[in-house]
Amino acid sequence: MKNIQLLKNTLSIALPLALLACVVMWLGYLQDIRSDQNLLKTRELSKSKLQREITYNHFSLVGNDLMQLADHVQLHELFEPGGARAKDILIKEFETVLGKTGMYYKIRVLDATGREIIKVQNPQIKAPHAAIGRLVEQSNRDYFRESMRMSPGEVYVSGFDLSAPTGMVEYPLTAVIRFGTPVMDRMKRKKGCVIINFFGAHLISELEEAVASASSRMLIVDSRGFWIRAIRPGPEWGWIIPNNRTQRMQVWDPVAWSVIARQSSGQIQTDKGLFTFARVYPWFSNEVFLKTSAEKLETKAGQFGAANQGKYWTLISFIPRAELNALKWKRLQYLSWALSALLVFILLISWIAARANERRQVAEEALRENEKKYRYMFESNLVGVLYFDLAGKILDANEYFMRLTEHTAEEARAGELSLTNVIEPKTGNSPGYWEKIIGQGRMDSAEMNAVRDDGTRVPVSCMAALFPEKSQGILLVIDLTERHRLEDMRKRLFSTLSHELKNPLAIIISYFRLLEKSHQFSDDEKDFINIINRNTGRLKTLADSILTVEQLEFSQAPAKLVAVNFSKTVRQAVDSVKLMACEKGLDLSADLEPRQELKIRAQQEHIEELVTNLIVNALKYTLKGRVTVKLALAPENAGEVELRVEDTGIGIQPENLQKIFEGFYRIPSELQNNISGSGLGLRIVKDIVDMYGGTIRVESVPNQGSCFVVRLPVFSE
Repeated sequence: MKNIQLLKNTLSIALPLALLACVVMWLGYLQDIRSDQNLLKTRELSKSKLQREITYNHFSLVGNDLMQLADHVQLHELFEPGGARAKDILIKEFETVLGKTGMYYKIRVLDATGREIIKVQNPQIKAPHAAIGRLVEQSNRDYFRESMRMSPGEVYVSGFDLSAPTGMVEYPLTAVIRFGTPVMDRMKRKKGCVIINFFGAHLISELEEAVASASSRMLIVDSRGFWIRAIRPGPEWGWIIPNNRTQRMQVWDPVAWSVIARQSSGQIQTDKGLFTFARVYPWFSNEVFLKTSAEKLETKAGQFGAANQGKYWTLISFIPRAELNALKWKRLQYLSWALSALLVFILLISWIAARANERRQVAEEALRENEKKYRYMFESNLVGVLYFDLAGKILDANEYFMRLTEHTAEEARAGELSLTNVIEPKTGNSPGYWEKIIGQGRMDSAEMNAVRDDGTRVPVSCMAALFPEKSQGILLVIDLTERHRLEDMRKRLFSTLSHELKNPLAIIISYFRLLEKSHQFSDDEKDFINIINRNTGRLKTLADSILTVEQLEFSQAPAKLVAVNFSKTVRQAVDSVKLMACEKGLDLSADLEPRQELKIRAQQEHIEELVTNLIVNALKYTLKGRVTVKLALAPENAGEVELRVEDTGIGIQPENLQKIFEGFYRIPSELQNNISGSGLGLRIVKDIVDMYGGTIRVESVPNQGSCFVVRLPVFSE
């Protein structure tokens, strides 16, 4: 049932969002399609313009080469008596031009009657054997007549044609464009013409490379609709090849042809695809071409006579309908992927939102339950609870706290109680104490005094913390009266026990020593006496340690302190335990500050106890190697003296480092049974260090050794 409700909540969020996403993305898809089409049309127009510019640039290059040949000195001499030598020179020049450019099929010189005088063919082209070296009459060819009609400086450019040197179309088909200009003698009289056959395939190849695209095709048709370059090989050259005469563009796509035949450039989209076209006029003078932009050439064509109006061809960039649809399908595919991902994302977000809403409801319910629990805790009177603001004013308190301090809840709610007059530190009501606590944002457990209405003090333990918004806080108060009573009883018990143990133990030890001096015992009896002496000694040491711990735990630093020579105390402690080190075969050394005697403010017996316990502890847990005691000023704080006791003993496991200063705690080890001790030595050291405001830490590596570091304030005069 819970899952069904979650599903309903998810769908209630997801469905409206999904519908909105579908509408927005469909509108975006339509806009993208329009943008793609506009971009495609713009790109195709640029291609068409580029194709026309490439064509005219080729015309210019070939025209320049033709004019240079026509102005050749030897060509003028060719038509004069003795022109044989000039002919040989010209043949070599023509061969050089053909080999250098690679764009020309052949170069010919015709006299005024149309008879070929020179004919040089590109050596890379295999012409029919009958055409090799044979000079042919060309007076009936259009390119001869039109070239002879040109004025000096003008160039005739034919349309696309096929090479037919013998009058028959040769295979493979070789497309050519013929360029011609008249040749003048020294008297500026027309003596003939120069004709260059330009490879049409070279121009077509460059046009295709310039506008190469996976989606578009390059087409070329002449003014009558015959194919020069069709969408696929086969139907071209219909005005030359009889079988292809019916293969015209107006048959293939009459709608597109009706526009292409009327306009010199533009675009038309039909059922077959998108056509972008531009006309190229090969009939013009070289002078006009060089001075006229490609956009104006079609308007200039009329200046050369009505007969020339139909002499043009049209360059077409064609994108089939299938390619246009592929672009739409590609965009639609992207849309479907994006929409699918978006719908999954919407469903996921909706599920997360539904889950979050469900969890919010559960959290609100849990919050209400927690509020009941916290209210119960507040009113359960297990501990004292009060709320305060940043000014320290008590806003509310439970019955436990009111009973403890003998105040009333009405006083708290009326703002008559504050932390400073109800809770005070153990040392008295220090100014600014609570302001400091509030500034820190929290207070860990600390012993303080609760001030009753009659002025009496009750020992309490307090913990405080500000709420997250930092405007109010909570204070927990626990009555320590019973705990202090029990601690006093324990103190008296341990003191009494220690004193009661010390006196009989002292008597037992005295009498055993008297017996040892006055009687002769057997070896077995001596062993028994040694065991009794050793264990009574351990009991006496234990009693002394317990008494020392109790004295240190329940007392503060003495009011009257003296300057203790720390350096001298360390030397004496090292000397006192040297015998113990020698018995164990250990090297015990002291490295003290050589420049001065370091002093601290303390009681002599406490410092002796501290140093001796550290050294003895190191000797106990070191089986071989050495113990080194170092004393010097702290490296980074000249106001402290640092005592380091290093050993090469059994070391301490990391998990035991925080336990070694607890009373009666001994390090677990398989060697433990061979090491005597009460477990109170380090506890005594810790209490002495705390009493004098110092610090102690331990660094240890198991099976390599330990180093205890104690720092105490330096005595200053």
